[in-house]
Amino acid sequence: MWDRGSGSILAITAIGASALALTGVAFVSQVTAQQLRLQRVVDLAAIAASQTLRGLNTGLPCKNADEIFTLNMVNGDKCLIVGDETKVAAHVRVVGILLVATATAAKN
Repeated sequence: MWDRGSGSILAITAIGASALALTGVAFVSQVTAQQLRLQRVVDLAAIAASQTLRGLNTGLPCKNADEIFTLNMVNGDKCLIVGDETKVAAHVRVVGILLVATATAAKN
């Protein structure tokens, strides 16, 4: 006799839980996609700096890496040249989460 309407409450609870789960999945997907994007940008900057160091591009190695960071709206943290290697690092903030990536490019 007191079970009337309990199905609708159960349905509303299930819909709410599903919406919350989908929101969580969307959030994790967004952060993962931005981390992959950041890593691609840092890899590209390391390669550009290495090619500039070897004379395949014009300009200064770290300046070219910084230009790639700026064009891709990423904050460059460091650019180091050690022998034939170039090491770069950058970060970006996504929904309050700090994402960091590093890359090294060397002459083969």
